[in-house]
Amino acid sequence: MLRQLSDPAQAAAAGLAGERLLNGAEPGSVIYSFTLYERAGGANLLRVQADNLDQPLNINQGTKLELGSTAKLRTLANYLEIVARLHGKYSALTSEQLRAVRVDPSDRLSRWAVEYLAASEDRSLPAMLEAAMNQSYSASPAEGFFTGGGLHYFENFDRDDNARVLTVREAFQRSVNLVFIRLMRDLVHYYASHGGVLLEALKERKHPLRQEYLRRFADREGRTFLARFHQKYSGLSQDEALETLIGEILPTPKRLAVIYRSVRPEASLGEFALFLAAHTRGAGLPWKTVEKLYDEYAPERFGWSDRGWLAGVHPLGLWLLEYKGRHPEADWRQVVEASAAQRRAAYEWLYRLPYGPAQEWRIRTVLETEAFRRMHKDWQRLGFPFDSLAPSYATAIGSSGDNPAALAELAGIILNGGVRYP
Repeated sequence: MLRQLSDPAQAAAAGLAGERLLNGAEPGSVIYSFTLYERAGGANLLRVQADNLDQPLNINQGTKLELGSTAKLRTLANYLEIVARLHGKYSALTSEQLRAVRVDPSDRLSRWAVEYLAASEDRSLPAMLEAAMNQSYSASPAEGFFTGGGLHYFENFDRDDNARVLTVREAFQRSVNLVFIRLMRDLVHYYASHGGVLLEALKERKHPLRQEYLRRFADREGRTFLARFHQKYSGLSQDEALETLIGEILPTPKRLAVIYRSVRPEASLGEFALFLAAHTRGAGLPWKTVEKLYDEYAPERFGWSDRGWLAGVHPLGLWLLEYKGRHPEADWRQVVEASAAQRRAAYEWLYRLPYGPAQEWRIRTVLETEAFRRMHKDWQRLGFPFDSLAPSYATAIGSSGDNPAALAELAGIILNGGVRYP
């Protein structure tokens, strides 16, 4: 049956040839899969699992697909579980007690729950869940969202939704991206505010955890850059890697001096002079200038952060070339272990800044990453198949991926009244 769909006539007969489906595309390039479970006797019985991919890969379980509408289903389930959690936390309080509750200003979900319960005559869980489905969000794509370490803009599938304000129910039925981006922002703020540290508190200059969050950011970003350099220079000798690095910059004498003295700190003045002569244009530099550069940019005079700034390159790229020169057989695990102090040193400039935008967006990035780590545990409990979530609001529209088998498990949990059967 699935193989027959590669025939245009068969695909058209199956209703797959319309707008936003094949729409004139070659049907033979589409991979189809089909999975059927039957609920029986407290278990989910696998009855059919088939696909038209004639390869040793089970695409129902062995794939990672960006599936925007089904990501919204996971986001919606997460949202309603949090509403139920907040109902359990606050529903027994009197209206007077609820009005005295203080919540983090950024935690919109907790604030809504407190206000709803304080004003509602029906405090039952079904009524609160119904009210949560009727919460409204803008679908406007005009707003920029700081997420995933930068400013991002998103679009709706249907432009007619751009000017609308929709309830969560309507947005789910219509699969409206911007509503779910804003809903994901509320989920992230909920998880962040329940992690014990608030962004507002970290703005205090002497807050003891502020430097700790900056160090976490430096470690995280440092690993990212280090991995990039490690991959770039993999398989190259130190000479080849050095030439690759120099080929990416404007090679002024000062930059060349900083790079060479950092990468080969034990090199003699003669070796240094030969290197400069080979990489500077013209007849070369006066000997006094060479001696001055050799002494002035000796590695012990500067930390890695300053060396990177002087050379116009990332300091961890310099450090990696120097380390690999001493340990050519080191693997990635050894590089990470050896670079801990250098990753911190590469961001010394960040620790010295007064609190402002440069520190704030980095702290927010760490708080968001930690929020997604906590969120991931709730998604895993409902069958999410991967080891982490992408720390971005775009997770609500598919950026963290999914696969058909995991979605079948999620559907089974929902159909079974919240019970996860084997």
